[in-house]
Amino acid sequence: MSDIKKIIEFHKIVEKLGQVKRDVKLSDGSYESDSSHILKVAYLAFAAAPYLQTKVDTTKMFELALVHDLAEAECGDIPLCAQRTNTALQEQKKQKELAAIERCRDILPQAAGEKIYNLFMEYENKSSREAQIVYVLDKLDANYQACRLGDVLYWSEGKGGDWYYRCVMSGDTPEKQWLEKLNEPLLSHMEAQCLNLCRMAMIKSGVRTDEKASQLNDAQLPLNAALADFMDVVEKLALVKRDNRLADGSKETAADHIVKLCYLLLCLSPYLQNPGDYGRLLRLALTHDLPEAVCGRKLLKKKNEAEAVTAIRHILPAPLNQQIYELCVEYAQQQTAESRLLKLVNKLEGALQNAFYQDSNARYWEECEGVSCQSNLQINSLLEELNDPLLNELHGEITRLCFSPEAQFRGAA
Repeated sequence: MSDIKKIIEFHKIVEKLGQVKRDVKLSDGSYESDSSHILKVAYLAFAAAPYLQTKVDTTKMFELALVHDLAEAECGDIPLCAQRTNTALQEQKKQKELAAIERCRDILPQAAGEKIYNLFMEYENKSSREAQIVYVLDKLDANYQACRLGDVLYWSEGKGGDWYYRCVMSGDTPEKQWLEKLNEPLLSHMEAQCLNLCRMAMIKSGVRTDEKASQLNDAQLPLNAALADFMDVVEKLALVKRDNRLADGSKETAADHIVKLCYLLLCLSPYLQNPGDYGRLLRLALTHDLPEAVCGRKLLKKKNEAEAVTAIRHILPAPLNQQIYELCVEYAQQQTAESRLLKLVNKLEGALQNAFYQDSNARYWEECEGVSCQSNLQINSLLEELNDPLLNELHGEITRLCFSPEAQFRGAA
């Protein structure tokens, strides 16, 4: 099997992350997918990095955020509260996820497979400072999302409710030991803010009203609201529906697409003739559709997105606001080699997802009133400009999948 066919087979696994549901809800009341969670953890890493006391490899943190829940595409999500006192379940989960990540490694070409496997094990073992930070951010994201919903009554549902409550009220959280080890004021401040937000949400929702909780008020919340406001925007990417569909027939979200695009870059980059600045490519991929969280997928797209980028810039503190603004402008203007490479891979990912949908005969494009023609013109122009054999091969394989009647998506091999 060629390297491209191996990467496509792996992409079928990544696509499942959009169908794995967690026990945390989005702000519209629907259950969050792994894709949405992964994207928010990556954004938290992006947002936190400029303000950390110690130097870290930000690109590595993005990669760890992407890969940390990959095994759940095969195994599903088991809430932490269900594992906490069940050592047999913990071991079963560990073995299943190890087998799943080994399958991912073996499906992919060697360099990409080893990279993803090593990243996953680095996170599992918390063997680097970057992995420890991402672990903390992973836990904080779940709590922030609970508050974002505005109603934490579901925390009292089932066997996990009391455990979540005790963690939040006591501050004895799963990430506490790693916060102490890292000794990063920003992360400790983020957790304190998050716990207070959770406590206030519990009180307002009527989940608990004990003496300790009743002494809290809004004035005790830390003033670092910019990050919470920004992450409220990022969360909307999980609510923006695209034209493409996932394999189960549901509409793909912007969060699904961004995560799959980042994975495609991760897998392709070792084999591209001129990948450019890989870290910048990942940042561009992460931010390229961020304006849609504000304006959605509307007509007059360029004007709306320019206004959205400006609005997002005003939310954030320096230097993060300027970093994200410059990335959004770079992608919109298409004046750098990295932005044009990402534009092509972005278009190819969309076409590949279409090829995965049900009977894979490109009927989706017939519903889009000329989108196919315009997209193909852009793809062909960029393919000619970049002249990369691997991307040409990927385009050829996608074309074959789209128009071959027997090429039906049936999940990963």
